[in-house]
Amino acid sequence: MQIPVLKRVDGNTFRRHFLSIDELLIVKCFKKLVLFVSATGEEYQLTSVLEEWKLLLEGFHFLEVDRGILANMEKAVLLDSDLRILHFRDGLICTVSVRGAKLIKQQYPHILIRGQSVAAY
Repeated sequence: MQIPVLKRVDGNTFRRHFLSIDELLIVKCFKKLVLFVSATGEEYQLTSVLEEWKLLLEGFHFLEVDRGILANMEKAVLLDSDLRILHFRDGLICTVSVRGAKLIKQQYPHILIRGQSVAAY
């Protein structure tokens, strides 16, 4: 699946780009913008609502791990339960809420959990 996004060329100049769902690690909201973060750490933007992307990405292993953040759980490798940080294969990270940590533990048992707070989940 290809997602139409805007890629920053320089300053306030953007060009259309198609991002493969396989390259997508994190979807996050910043004010009214939806930002996509690729495996290389590049950010792409699209002006739409996160709820729409939640529905669109359903079935592709994306989970709302924190307010305004959808994470590709197929590419996640470690949950630090003390710091509430989710680590990805490529070294990128994102924050995780308590609710998100519970869902990760329940739905994705392959993800390694490190920290003392895991008992609380």
